[in-house]
Amino acid sequence: DLALHAGNQLDAPHVEELTLEAPLALPEQGTVLVQLVAAAPDKHGRRALTVHSRPSDEYTWTRHATGILTSESTIPVGPDSPAWPPAGATPVDATGLYAQLAAVGPEYGPVFQGLQAAWRDGDTLYADIALPEGTDTTGFGIHPALLDSALHLIALRAITQGAADQLGLPFAWNGVSLHVEGVTTVRVRLEPAGPDAVALTLTDPSGAVIATVAGLTLRQVTVEQLTAARGTTSDNDALFTTGWMPVSSEAAVPSTEGWVFLDDESPAGTRLAALQVATAAGAPIPQTVIAPVTATRGDDLAADAHTVTRQTLALLQDWLAGPVRPRRPR
Repeated sequence: DLALHAGNQLDAPHVEELTLEAPLALPEQGTVLVQLVAAAPDKHGRRALTVHSRPSDEYTWTRHATGILTSESTIPVGPDSPAWPPAGATPVDATGLYAQLAAVGPEYGPVFQGLQAAWRDGDTLYADIALPEGTDTTGFGIHPALLDSALHLIALRAITQGAADQLGLPFAWNGVSLHVEGVTTVRVRLEPAGPDAVALTLTDPSGAVIATVAGLTLRQVTVEQLTAARGTTSDNDALFTTGWMPVSSEAAVPSTEGWVFLDDESPAGTRLAALQVATAAGAPIPQTVIAPVTATRGDDLAADAHTVTRQTLALLQDWLAGPVRPRRPR
């Protein structure tokens, strides 16, 4: 939906291809920033796009998808017959689908449990998909839960074939076009489009085409891979641990003899200059100088950290440029 939206803004509403490289796992707490970048068009009018994300408290971006946007789109053709379900299709029991999926890995919330009924005709599957009543579709071309639920036919097919532990997840989309926006119910036709690939056609109850996917290549994943993707600890966080060291109740209190504490009543630079003058005039050279450095806590923590760092650097430079230094600077 992000790619389609970007394409609409750039007069390139057709997703020629979109390859998913890494899953985007949402943390239980906190937020994730998502960034989609569409490049300038090449000589054929095709635009490369990328999708990245990063947790709001980190600075490393992860690339999740790459793709191509174009202005070319096929004219949608509706089904040969408006009959639903199509003649010859037999019902497929979808009862308990989401409980079975949760047992092997993926858990879907209420909004994403949109598969209402399903039918089969040979290798072609059909389904009724609906969002829960009252679901807000504002801002979406096609609501992600609606599109995702259409793909649950793939999982239903695996379960009915006794292959529930062999899940095929979307890997590469090809030829995606959206023709009607803001719908809350669709009828889905899913059929083979090559090895490990399917094609989808989404229509409304009258048979008018809502969206088409020429090809969706699937990639097999294991339950362990799904579990790892849901982890909320980043590789960087895993490097940090808390280590506790026992302290004797009889441990000596460290001496502060030779320490000089600069108060908060005047700028640290001014206080440091006065200390330099005093020591140059013969006052004892301090062993350690403690200087408070603070910044106003605002909404931009990075800016605050930069401010404190600059203040500290200025103090060190002033002290080292002076005539006297502490014997053991800290």
